[in-house]
Amino acid sequence: MFQEVIVAQGPRLTLELPAELVGKRIRVVAFEEGEGQRLEPTPSGGERTEEERARRVAEIEAITAGHRVDLGKFVFNRDWANDYDAE
Repeated sequence: MFQEVIVAQGPRLTLELPAELVGKRIRVVAFEEGEGQRLEPTPSGGERTEEERARRVAEIEAITAGHRVDLGKFVFNRDWANDYDAE
């Protein structure tokens, strides 16, 4: 997926596509965004504003706050993890 927010300076517009989209069938949709109402895609294909996103992030942080673990002192030793012969 490729998404870009632009302000057209005239009635004609030229888009520069990423190389992986060249030669493929694409869809171009243009609509006006309100000031400060930048929309972002959701996993279900809908869109949410910055305010909705901030509210959702705050909800998720409140839910997960009690389940955070400090891994600052965690040490991973690959030899210990793969030592199957040790008893």
